[in-house]
This record gives sequence, C-alpha cells and structure tokens, in this order.
Amino acid sequence: MRVFYLLFILAIGSGCEHLASSNHSPTKLASRIADANRIVAMNYYLAATGKQKGDTEFEISSSKVKTIVGAVTSGERLSVGTGIDPIWGLRFYKGTNFLGEVTVQGRIFVYEGEQYTDGSTNVLEKMQVELNERAKPPVNR
Repeated sequence: MRVFYLLFILAIGSGCEHLASSNHSPTKLASRIADANRIVAMNYYLAATGKQKGDTEFEISSSKVKTIVGAVTSGERLSVGTGIDPIWGLRFYKGTNFLGEVTVQGRIFVYEGEQYTDGSTNVLEKMQVELNERAKPPVNR
C-alpha cells in the first residue's frame, strides 16, 4: 500500500497528464459565470507576502475570458485531492456584477472546496504563465 501512495505522489509531482477525475463538472459555477465578460486575476502569494513591487491584480478581457470560462465550466472534479496551494484567484464579472470566483494553480482549480482540472486543454496553466509574466516587476534601467 505504501508503494501505491509513493507512486501516486510521484505521479502528481511530475505533472501526470491523467489525474483521477470523477467526471463531475462544476455545474453551479458554470451557470453563474457563463455570461462573464471580464476576469480579475489576483496573485495571492504576492499580495500576502508583500514582496511584489508592482501590481498583484490584472484584468483579463476579450476572447480570453470565453476561453477561460469554457475551461472552468467543462472542468472535471478530481476524486483525490492534490494538496495544491493556489497562487491565482480568478473573479468573474459581467460588467461590474460579481459572478463567482475560483483559485488556480497550474491546470487545477478550486471552487467551494472541491478541486477540478481543466482536462487536457491546459488553458489555465497557459493563463497562469502569462499572468506570471505580467506580475514580474519592471527591470530597472
């Protein structure tokens, strides 16, 4: 049994492409954020530590919103938690109306305490890479 747990931990740590999912999508969230036209992303780590010299919040708009909403609404619940520590919070809005929020680390997101994956789309992981680039402090010249 210990071998199984060790292999499982190694698979999660190595970015295993086939995380155990239970095929339950976040339907409550999907109905709430379907009409979102903007997302405010906040880097929780930088905001909490105060290490950032620049922005910790970024707005996402245009076609990227629909892509991210699609990835989240079609997400699959993980049957086994991964123990992630989400770095980014995504707040979904329609205009100024708040619709819902998830926290994200890589391609795994958390909604109401449940962990989900965006499957093989890697939309959330790509978004996180872009946001990490935007969050880098400006280079002194």
